[in-house]
Amino acid sequence: WTPDCGTQPPITVAGERMGPLLLTHSTSFNAGFVDSLNPMMTLDVTAGVNGGILEYEMLSQVFFPVDVVEIDVDGSSVSSVTGIEEWSDYHLVLDAGKHTVTFKYIENPASLSTQALDQIILPSGYEGVAWMDGISYTDA
Repeated sequence: WTPDCGTQPPITVAGERMGPLLLTHSTSFNAGFVDSLNPMMTLDVTAGVNGGILEYEMLSQVFFPVDVVEIDVDGSSVSSVTGIEEWSDYHLVLDAGKHTVTFKYIENPASLSTQALDQIILPSGYEGVAWMDGISYTDA
């Protein structure tokens, strides 16, 4: 697979784990080791003849309709995270062939006015970020 994640920590080859990756639009969030904050990460994955599984962990601190994390495969949305969740394991089953998997932080996905957004009461723990870790791919 070939990641496109800017200056984030390096991603390792299949079967190994990737260091934490932060998805956010917030320029005020201080993440320490993160040099630049990316709203998107793209992985190009070539699944074997029997397909395969892309596994990852995510800690979500988003809240719809303020923001969401969307997961796309080959340009089509296959999943989204819309709330505050502790570290959780996820997986995507991929058919044989080449696929582009995109993880996107989307700010204001409902296109609400600034006035409407200002009226939303954010839950405890909200920071407008999602952390990803443990990304690995395995052929089936």
